[in-house]
Amino acid sequence: MNKHYFLRDLRRRLGQRYTDNAVFRHIKSCLSIYFWLKTKIRPAFVLVGLTFLFVTACESAQDKITRRGAAAKQTEGETAGSPDGMAVFRRHCVTCHGADGKLGLSGAKDLTQSALSREERITQITNGKNLMTPYRDVLSAAEIKAVAEYTLGLKNKSPGE
Repeated sequence: MNKHYFLRDLRRRLGQRYTDNAVFRHIKSCLSIYFWLKTKIRPAFVLVGLTFLFVTACESAQDKITRRGAAAKQTEGETAGSPDGMAVFRRHCVTCHGADGKLGLSGAKDLTQSALSREERITQITNGKNLMTPYRDVLSAAEIKAVAEYTLGLKNKSPGE
């Protein structure tokens, strides 16, 4: 609705007696500010927002290649050296087993009380069991072995550590 149309309609409805007083002048100034904001500021915010979305969404091809290359180097670095069992455990296992291995969420076993050998742990991590997700397609063999080693260390920790 146009500001002038709105004011003309308001004058017609209120009559001459009310359109000359201070309240009408206040309404008129508020409407002027409102319509100025509506026509000038809102399009500016929309333009800024669209520009931001365009800039963030349009990543250059070189940036994508660089990012993928860095990820590949990181993966190569993990497979070339031995992966950190604690980091892999915290990334994938903490949700159910907890940071100390005692959480037991969703039927997860207490890893500090487990009697499984290293090979049995590797098999269980690889193939899963009951509600546990099999990680054969998620983790490499070296990462699975590192997690199994780390969980053996959880069993050996004393309660004060």
